[in-house]
Formats: sequence, C-alpha cells, structure tokens
Amino acid sequence: MMNSFLAKAAVRVFEQHELQALQNLKIVLPSRRAVLYFRNEMARLSSIPFFAPEISSVDDFIQGLSGLQPIDPIDLYFECFELWRTLDPGQSLEKFLTWAPTVIRDFDLIDAALLPDPHRLFHYLSAAEALKRWDLTDHELSAVSQEYFTFFDKMERVYDRLQQILPEKGVSYTGMAYRKAADNIPESGYYYFIGLNALSLAEEKIIKALVKAGRAECLWDSDSFYMTGDNKAGKKLRDYRETHLFGKEWYFTENLLGEGSRDLYVYKLSGKTLQAKVAVDIASQSSAQSHAVVVIDEGDFTPLLVQLPALDMKVNISGGAALKSTLLMTSLDTLFCFLESETLRTEWVRALLGDELLRAAIGREAGERQIAQWEKQYLRSTRLFIKRQGMNLSGSELFGLIMNIRNPLSYLLAAERFLDAVNESDSEEAPFAEVLLQKFKVLKARTTEELSAASFRILFQEVSKNVSLPFEKQPDARLQVMSMLETRCLDFEEITFLSFTEGNLPSAKKNNSFIPYDALRYFNLPSYGDQDAIMAYHFFRLLQRARKVNFLYTEDTGAGIGRKEKSRFLYQIEEELVPISPNTRLFFPELSFLEVNKVESFGIFVRKTPEVLHKIRHFLENKGLSATSLNEYFTGVMGFYWRHIEGIQNREKEEASIGQNIFGSLVHYILEKTDEPYLKLLITREILSEQKEFALREFDRLLSESQPDFDFDYGLNAVMKTLAKELVGRYFDKRIRDFTAPFTIEALEKKFETTLEAGDVRVKIKGTVDKIERHGDRLVVIDYKTGDVDAAKIRYSPGKSEVPFAEYLRLPDRDKFRQLLLYKFLISDIYGINTKYEIKFYSFRKLETDLILEVEDQSKEEVMAAVQQMIIKVAKDLLDADLPLRPDPEQEVPGYSDFAELLRYANP
Repeated sequence: MMNSFLAKAAVRVFEQHELQALQNLKIVLPSRRAVLYFRNEMARLSSIPFFAPEISSVDDFIQGLSGLQPIDPIDLYFECFELWRTLDPGQSLEKFLTWAPTVIRDFDLIDAALLPDPHRLFHYLSAAEALKRWDLTDHELSAVSQEYFTFFDKMERVYDRLQQILPEKGVSYTGMAYRKAADNIPESGYYYFIGLNALSLAEEKIIKALVKAGRAECLWDSDSFYMTGDNKAGKKLRDYRETHLFGKEWYFTENLLGEGSRDLYVYKLSGKTLQAKVAVDIASQSSAQSHAVVVIDEGDFTPLLVQLPALDMKVNISGGAALKSTLLMTSLDTLFCFLESETLRTEWVRALLGDELLRAAIGREAGERQIAQWEKQYLRSTRLFIKRQGMNLSGSELFGLIMNIRNPLSYLLAAERFLDAVNESDSEEAPFAEVLLQKFKVLKARTTEELSAASFRILFQEVSKNVSLPFEKQPDARLQVMSMLETRCLDFEEITFLSFTEGNLPSAKKNNSFIPYDALRYFNLPSYGDQDAIMAYHFFRLLQRARKVNFLYTEDTGAGIGRKEKSRFLYQIEEELVPISPNTRLFFPELSFLEVNKVESFGIFVRKTPEVLHKIRHFLENKGLSATSLNEYFTGVMGFYWRHIEGIQNREKEEASIGQNIFGSLVHYILEKTDEPYLKLLITREILSEQKEFALREFDRLLSESQPDFDFDYGLNAVMKTLAKELVGRYFDKRIRDFTAPFTIEALEKKFETTLEAGDVRVKIKGTVDKIERHGDRLVVIDYKTGDVDAAKIRYSPGKSEVPFAEYLRLPDRDKFRQLLLYKFLISDIYGINTKYEIKFYSFRKLETDLILEVEDQSKEEVMAAVQQMIIKVAKDLLDADLPLRPDPEQEVPGYSDFAELLRYANP
C-alpha cells in the first residue's frame, strides 16, 4: 500500500506524544479535504479509541484567530461603494461593480502580505511620486493620467475607512482577517503545520513566532528534484529551509521523483467529449487503490459527468453541481429580458412559455388548456413586439408578476414566486431553488427602486456565481474527481489530468490587480510569477508518489497565436525529470477509435420491407418526383426518404424575422402580382417602365398581402424590406436595358405534370415554372432565385466535363442544372420537343449575369432521353427490394438539409 505524505505526517505526530496528550494538539493543513484525510490517517494508528487533536484548514485557523466573521461579498461591495461615493458623488453603482472585485483583491493582497505601512504603497502610486520617478512635469500628465492617480487617492481613503468600520461590525474581508490574526498569535497550545507551501507574510509571522517559542513544528512535503537547483516548484520551500525560520530540522525531503517507479502516458486527443470518454475508460481499467481525475479546466466537468455513470464503481466528486449550468439559471435569465426593456418582444414571451420550468410553474396556476388558448391568441402573430397592457392569464399570479417586471424589485417578486413554485415541485431543480431563495435575502436587502437594471444584474451574478449543490460524498471511493487545488497534501497511486494544456497548467489567467507590476516588486508583494511557482509545486508534489499518471489534452489543428498545445510541464518532465529518474517511463500511445460518424459504426440504413416499398410506390404514383425531391435524392438519399417517403417535416418555427425562404416568396409574389394584369398582352419597353413604377409604388401593400403576419418596420425585417424593394427595382432596370423587341407573357406560376413508366409503376413528374414568355418563335422559361447560382454549373460541355452527360445529370452539386432540364422535359411534353426554348434563371444576387441553360453536342432527343432515363433509374432503384437505402460515405452532407446534423453521423 502506498505510504502517503499524510500517513507519514500522522505517524510523526503520533510518535511524538502520549495517546492522552493528542487531544491538546492543534493541527493545521492546507484544505478541509486534507483535514478529512489526515483525520482518517490518525484513526488508523491506534487500536483503541482516543481524543483526536483539533484539526483545521489554514483558512479556518486564520479566521478563528482574527476574531472576526467573514463579510458577505455583496455587503462588502456596498460598504465600499458608499465610501467611494462620498469621494466621487458621480460614481455609478453599475460602473463601480465592474471593478470593485479587483479593488478588494488588492486590499486582500496588501493585508495578507502585512505591508507595514500601506500608505507608502498608495503614496508610491500617487501622481507626485510618479512625476519624480518618471522625471516629468505636472503639465505633461494628461487628463486620463491625472484621473488614474486620483483613483489611487480614493482607493487609499476607502481602505483606511474599511479598517475602522468593518471590525466595529465584527466582520472582515479575507486579507483583513489575516492581518488581524497575525496580531493575535496564540499564547497556548502546541501546533503542527503540515503540508503548507508559499505562505503569506501573515502566516509566516504566526508560524515563526510559534516555532521560536517552541510551540510548533512544521512538516513539509518536498522532493530533491525541486529542492536543489533553481526549479521554480521549490522556490519558496528552499528559502524556508535555508533560513531555518521554521525550525532547524527539515521534515521531510525525499527523493521520490528521482528514485520512484512510475509510468507516464501522454494522450493527444481531438475533442473534449473524446477526452471524457478516454478518462472514464482509463478509470474503468485501473487497478489502483486510489485514482484521482484532476479537472484543470472547469468546462471539463460537464462532459465528464455525462460519462461517469457508465462506471461500475464508487466515485467521489468534489465541489458540486453549479447553478450556472442548470435549467433554473436559464429560466432566471429569461426573466431578465422583461426587466431590461419596457417594450416586450414577442420572442421573449415565446421563450417564456417555451421554457420547461416557467411553463410548468405557470401551468400549475392557470392550467395547460388556458395557456394553449392564450398562445393561439397572442403568439400566432409574427410581429416583433407585444404591448404589456392586457397581458394576463386568469388564475396565474406568477404570469402577472412576470408581465409586470419593470425594475429590480418587481423582478425579485416574480423570481421569488417562480422559485417557490419550483421548490414545491418534484423537479430536479428544486434543491437549487431552495438554496437560491436563501441567497435572495441578501440581494433583497440591498435592492432599491433606484438600482438600475444593469447594476442589479451584476449583483445577481455575484450572488449566484458560487451557488452549487454538493454531490453525495463518498470519501472512501477509489476514484476521486477534483480540481488541482483540492489535491493539496493528498497522494494517489494513479492520476489522470484533463486538458493538460498550456494556459490551463500553468494558468494563463492572471489575478487582476490595479497595482502595477513595478509596485508589486518594489514592495515585495506576490505577483503572477509567484502564482506559477505555487502551481508548479502542486503539480510536481502530486507526481511524487504516483505509480501511473495519464496526461490528456486536446490540441488545436491550426497554427499561430492562441493555439492550444500541451503544457510546458510535459516538456520539463521529458527533458529534466526522465533523464535523472531511471524508473520513470514516458509513453505517447496512439489511440485507435472508430469515428462515430462512420457508416460502418452506426450502420444507418433502411431495408425495403413490403411496407416501405408500398410507401415508395404510393409516393411515386400519387405525389410524384419534382426538381426539389430529385435534388434531395441525389444530395442525400436518407434525407429524401425521411422527408418524402415517411413524411417527416421540419417543425415550423414562428420567427419574428423573415428567413431566406420567406424573402424569396415575397419577391416572387410582388413580381407575379405586377405581371398578372399583363398576362397574354404585348409587353413593350414603356410597359416595363410602368411595371417598375407600379411595383415600387405598391410595394408596401403587396408586401403586406404576401406576409401579413410580419412586422417590417423594425430590426432585420426593415433591412430585408429595403433590400427586396431595391432588388425588384434593379430587376426591372435590367429588363428595360435588355429589351430588344415586344414579347408576351404566356404563363405565370404554371404547373406542369406528366407520367413515365418505370417497370410496373407509372411515375408522376411535376413542376411549377415561375414565368413563361414568348419572344417571337421562341419560349423563354424563367425561374427566379434569391440565392446564388453558379453559371458554370448550369452548362454542360463534353470538352470541359470529365463525365458523360447521363452521369453529369446525377452529380449532387448540379441541382440547378437538373431543375432547368426537368422544366424543359415537362414543357416539351406540352409545347413539343421541336419548339425553340431558352430556359434561364434570374438570380437576384447576380442580376447582371445571364444564367441560361446550355447543353453542348447533345441533340434535343438525346437530352430528353437522358432526363427520362435518369428519372426511371431513380424510380427503379427506389423500388429495388434488394437495394437498401443507405447514405453514401463519399458524399458531403449539404448544410441546408433539414436532416444535416443526423446525416453527419451517417457520413464521414
């Protein structure tokens, strides 16, 4: 069994004292988790019961010595703000709250470092001192610079006042507690300080005084690897050992990293989800008696928690489930929409009733039937805004409170009512609601009618950011999931690090401070370099007793600044540790996983049972093939099957902003209504000008006729309306410029239909042409496109194409080519094959480009025969019982497909 540091420390403590004297000892460790482990180690050392020492974390020890209670962060912000506003009456709470946490962190830094005279620091940061250092004159300071220095003057005065008023109230911020504790060194008792590192000056003062008085002993967890030379991990501990300020004897230094036996595995992975799967797979195969999964990036918790239930073992997860990742937080964010605007957007009300928790809470009061009726009345419209007046649901007080949210106080009333409803339900979110209701008491005490919505939101985020529910604790579990700081003093046989990348360990997130770096160094205050040294120590200390360590990281495939790559600690292991540690082996395993989007792994296909064949036959004979369905067949047969054979349609979303499809529809409608009075009449240049004038003059009326439910006076819709009007005008300008001779409009929105025999099935073929014009003895078939059209893809030339015409017709990306050819096939059935045709698109993205169907070196008969054979082959393939429907692994999934996400699991 592994001999852990805490086990060794427990033996040291146990052997130095009689059993009955242990109860008089006081033991201080880095964390509460370490306290739990040390207590267990002490219990193992005696076969008879004994009174245990007083064991506490260093933070609890310091807070107890200070004699003060920790102040709530929200209360501290307001204490600081009220003091600051006396110095700067124009300061807004909203702006103050954005930088108040940094000010408080600086106060913590100053006090924990026991800066003898903080006024010297503030004087150093003053304008007068800066002028001396920089050899400037007062005139050379800009207004911005003067404001900067004034900021430190205010900061100093607020700091002074806090030193007076907080102790009078019996409270303190963290740094103040450390300063007060350093002045209250215990006068009795014997102390052991175990496993500490990088002590603040306040901690140093307390411990040194106790050691000097012969009433304390320090037990350090250190290793020769970083206690010699200039390795950053041992920077602080080397200083402590050499100065003898914490005792002449140094307990303990071992050579575990140099002499120990361990296997190190480095896994480079492609994504977070795969990383979680690999971590769980490693845990499932581990034979270690203790295994820690160290989560460095908190974003890894969610994918890991999804995978952990697959493990058939006890798992102890540190921390808890955070409020910010819950449905409840999403619901509360939805309510903020109602606070931050006097006008209600339709989408907010729709989001309100689309929210699972909010709808359930409202439904319990009003009833689901009434909600459905209300939705039908108010939300069927696609207008952007709804008036607050008259917005109510009979029987639902919660709904009324939400509709009346106008300031922070009314938000709290509605949110509390909602939280009460969730708390009384059987929802999994109920425990979060209960905790948050307690937090709201602090928030309500500080919320006034004058508080702005923006300030209130910042306060709300402060209150809720640390809210979490602890997972059920299983401290005896073999597998422990924890953060890096929670590993302090603990040892594990096997360790798995997640997201072991540069920027995570060591962290790229430096503590913000208003104190510039030169001042930090001048006054010997901790800087980000000290943070890196602390994390380096925690990392290498954790490796000391591990037998196996797995480093998992995801690496970006790109290059350049900001690119993620493996942590520098891996390079340090490879270049510094492995050469001096003969029993440390480093491996870089290549993982081989079946990609989840391969056809072979998912096997997505459809067998053509008699029932499926019946559905296909019914579709071909009754609904028929169109240009759209043929194109869907060639770009993704599974999507074609789901939509056209099974009838699975994309759920219509009631959006307030028009999409590409509606934009195209309204342009088509306006052009159709402009042409209708001139059907079968001779069109001249003058008439084209009249049509343009009519279309632009009546644009708004036609727009309302086409899309009566949309509001075109606001937002993106207003932009799209302007664009549509501009495009219609440009279309007629082109027609006028290109005019050569009068012509007639033969048909508008003309539907064509014919049938073809494919075996024993008569296949219907159908299509609708936007417009047909007759220019002399030539028919011009027109289709409008608001999207892009590639001219090269509606032309076929044997000299340029590498495939025969029949295969060219089946290429997935020749959808526009197929569409025009199908129109020609259908029209020829009525007008005859020998009629002269020009079949073209008018693309509103390329109005200046002539987009005309062209087929070179193919007679009319050959073209029509090829189209016919293409259709017959599609029908026969669909009806072939031995040919299952399955995606083509070589085929790219079109992004516009309604089934794109599902198809990507079936295609590479």
